[in-house]
Amino acid sequence: MQGNYKIKSFRGGISDEEDKGVAGSFKYGQCLDIHKNADTLSCQQALVKESGTIVSDLILFFVNCSDGNTYGFGDSGKIYKRIPAGVWSLVHTDVNGKIKGAAEWNGYLYWATDTKVGRKLIPGAADWSDAVDNWQTTLDSVDWHTMIVAAGTQGALFICNGDKLAMVDYSGVFTSNAVKIIPNNLTKCLISDDTDVIFGSVNKDNSEEGYLWAWNSLAMNWKKRKRLPSKGVNALVMSEIIIAQVGLNGELFFSDLVNQQPIIAFPGGGYVNPGAVTTKGNLALFGVSGSDHCGIYSYGRVRKNRVFALNLEYIPSPNILSGIQIGAITMAGNYLLVSWKYGTAPSITYGVDVLDLNHKSPAIYEGLDFDAGDSSISKVFSHVTLVMKALPDGASVKVKYRVNKSPVWIPATLGDGSETFDVAGETKAIFNVGAKGEIYEVRVELYPCDNTSPEIISINNYFTTKDQY
Repeated sequence: MQGNYKIKSFRGGISDEEDKGVAGSFKYGQCLDIHKNADTLSCQQALVKESGTIVSDLILFFVNCSDGNTYGFGDSGKIYKRIPAGVWSLVHTDVNGKIKGAAEWNGYLYWATDTKVGRKLIPGAADWSDAVDNWQTTLDSVDWHTMIVAAGTQGALFICNGDKLAMVDYSGVFTSNAVKIIPNNLTKCLISDDTDVIFGSVNKDNSEEGYLWAWNSLAMNWKKRKRLPSKGVNALVMSEIIIAQVGLNGELFFSDLVNQQPIIAFPGGGYVNPGAVTTKGNLALFGVSGSDHCGIYSYGRVRKNRVFALNLEYIPSPNILSGIQIGAITMAGNYLLVSWKYGTAPSITYGVDVLDLNHKSPAIYEGLDFDAGDSSISKVFSHVTLVMKALPDGASVKVKYRVNKSPVWIPATLGDGSETFDVAGETKAIFNVGAKGEIYEVRVELYPCDNTSPEIISINNYFTTKDQY
């Protein structure tokens, strides 16, 4: 029997199964643009380092401030300013060290170190001489003091503070224990809806237990609690739905504090820092660390009739998937900012990347396992035909394959024995395979030229069952 394993949809994102998934899903992909109007394979925009040598520690929180600038708060106490033109400067160093949370509230920038809260009037003094590092000194000594401006009579600033939330009210009055939760639980991350502060906690004893909590600041106590079966809630983001990243295995959970549902996990696991979440359009973005596939993942959909999809949208500029830590991400206008740290002492590199709207990134697509409905029957895969829009000048494509779960990808070749197709204007490329096996996988690599990308319409994998030979 002859057949064509045709792949012509790519919207489903990364599947949580190796051989099945929703329509258009794939086993793995990176830097693919799957949410555009056309259901084709093409490259995403690239991340490029913007901070130069200015940033010298890992920024854990960004604050987009009312003065028009973005401020970054680092893990050695440094505070940086980014003006809209993309120029960075070091504006202050808090003598108390690592900054564990930051936000703007009612005319001030606030930040928290281990046990102290600092603040600065905005805009205030340009040289930051009006910054007060020790404005408050009664925070608990914990790993995170994540902050958010949320609901209240007139609004308030809420700060994770061990087994409670601290608060700065509208008039600037500070309370270290505005609400307490059950002891042995440590607040770590926050979001808000129209009425409530929603926060996630980890267990002090590192047990398999994390919770989501809801509190209306007009009430004396928290009003809802929902257990998530994981080693704590690392980060929260609200896009179309509330999503919690939990534990160290990359798991995403949905919960509205009534229902809960495991969604999917990042390939290779990992975790997300509290400040490494944001939204872009209708998509939730996550900066994943602690994995062999680190990067900026999206989850969601951009239209009602599309499926929710997981996608590795961007890779930081060092172009490293393993061993890089992502501290924080944010959208500064139309520009995504990503802070990162790479290497070990004494050779550690820090930086902040920006989304480059003028250059695209090379991309990879890896299809699901294919066995033509029967993994016991051997097949011979003869060739792969890529049908595409006219290939831009300077862009190119490659095809690779593997059979029977081999860990090694083998390059498919063109008629002249080469591996790269780069003929400008062509709409079809034929790659020879000649592989025999029961289970088959295909990989397509896309190489853009500046801001133009190859655009694959379909991947056609031609095979014959062994019975024909």
